[in-house]
Amino acid sequence: MSNPPRAQRLRLPREFAQVLGRGRRHRGRICTIVALPRAEVPPRLGLAISKKAAPNAVRRNRIKRLTRASFLRALPASGWYVVMARPGAGLRDDRDIVADLDQLWRTLNASSAD
Repeated sequence: MSNPPRAQRLRLPREFAQVLGRGRRHRGRICTIVALPRAEVPPRLGLAISKKAAPNAVRRNRIKRLTRASFLRALPASGWYVVMARPGAGLRDDRDIVADLDQLWRTLNASSAD
């Protein structure tokens, strides 16, 4: 049995700083995606799920898993992306979080196609 594909991740603080400083924000009801287009590199994902968004560690980790799965389904254009959960995200139903993320990825892909 083969492992499912893994999302390339942003890990270094300077990478997060670049995206958050120069990227374009796309706000949803539950999450915000900050996108920084980068030519000819595979898409990479960074996660910023704070305790304000979900005080419970189990819930924060669940939001991270849902976000990574959504990212792999959408596979946006090349660039760096940081997903931030808004306060209260941990109280939302998983289906609401996934629907919000999927809508944000569609919006982002449509804006990058222009």
